[in-house]
Amino acid sequence: MTTPPAGISEMDWLATPVSVRALVLAQQEQIESLQQQLTALATELASLHERIGRNSRNSSRPPSSDGLGVQAACPSQQQWPQAGWAAGPSRHRAGTATGRAR
Repeated sequence: MTTPPAGISEMDWLATPVSVRALVLAQQEQIESLQQQLTALATELASLHERIGRNSRNSSRPPSSDGLGVQAACPSQQQWPQAGWAAGPSRHRAGTATGRAR
């Protein structure tokens, strides 16, 4: 005699045909096996997501390992992120000889 699965009373378990009990126990073992596989796969997926997100900026890998799709940051773009910023003195006015507005 086997103990009933969780959620089934002893009296109901004993009233259940032997073939149905065997099927329920086999399915219970299969569920436990699948839950273990799911846990292992979820752990592996998290590890792979972490590896995909790494590059030379957020790990100890050299920039040459980033591959062809990743471009290095240009220092001039970091200093002047917006196109159209003037590089001269702020009082400069275009179209005047002295640089001062009239």
